[in-house]
Amino acid sequence: MDLDYFSYLKEKNGSERIFTSIFNQTEIKLIMWTKYKFEVDKILTSKAGNTKFWINKLDQTWQIVTKSVSDEKDSESVQFVDSLSEDLEWDHYVADKHTSILILPALPDRSIIVRPKHTLKVLPKTSFDFFIKIPVWIQLYSSANKPENLIMEFPSVKMSSTWFGEPDNGLLAYSLMDDIIHKIDLKSVLNFEALCPVKIRNESTTVLNFDRLAIEAELLTLYKGDNILCTSEVLLKHKGDDQSSEVQIGAGNPKLDENLKQINSPRILPSKNLIKKSFYIIKSIAQY
Repeated sequence: MDLDYFSYLKEKNGSERIFTSIFNQTEIKLIMWTKYKFEVDKILTSKAGNTKFWINKLDQTWQIVTKSVSDEKDSESVQFVDSLSEDLEWDHYVADKHTSILILPALPDRSIIVRPKHTLKVLPKTSFDFFIKIPVWIQLYSSANKPENLIMEFPSVKMSSTWFGEPDNGLLAYSLMDDIIHKIDLKSVLNFEALCPVKIRNESTTVLNFDRLAIEAELLTLYKGDNILCTSEVLLKHKGDDQSSEVQIGAGNPKLDENLKQINSPRILPSKNLIKKSFYIIKSIAQY
């Protein structure tokens, strides 16, 4: 049986998940991802990553400002203030008379290109397990998580755009600046970062040179636990340089933390029609 870093799967009366975790448990408070009720003449302010934002409510209008800041990537707790010390140019959204706003994390709207610090050579019949940290987007909903209630969304950290693939056959994606992670210490994970567990399995008879990999973030489910945000598990099976590779996306809870619950759905449900647009050389996708 194949035992890996996040879990192993045992076929018994359907599908039974038994897991072991390898990272250090450290309490982290995810204080932002909830609903906030507005009071008269109060302005909500917070910061996630390199983005600061302000929210105000006037009758049927939500007033919102987002601003990129050059400070170190970090978070600030949500606060309600009476006034602001700077002039802001508000965007105005006519919605309803709800007086509460729901702040949710979401995964980026494009694929993420992963580049290890050094090219890694994966030997034949060998598996390689790692994590990546994906900066989440922030979605603002009027009162409840319904598509028609989405006011706006914006990235917590603005990642640079990059092209993955050949000039005439590829995709526009985001470039992930952080290196891959072999073992997680939760003290290093910020509350606007989602852990994505990835497994590469070289099923070919030759060495796999791993220097770039596209993770299609739009297809992943986002989960929230007591300590972390995390995504679906991603398994990449490399069949050989002259063959298509196979990607499997975990259909359930990745079991990386206690009390994990789904907090946001995939932007796009996995479909064979999406593969040619999303992965260079990857032609099939499946649930496991």
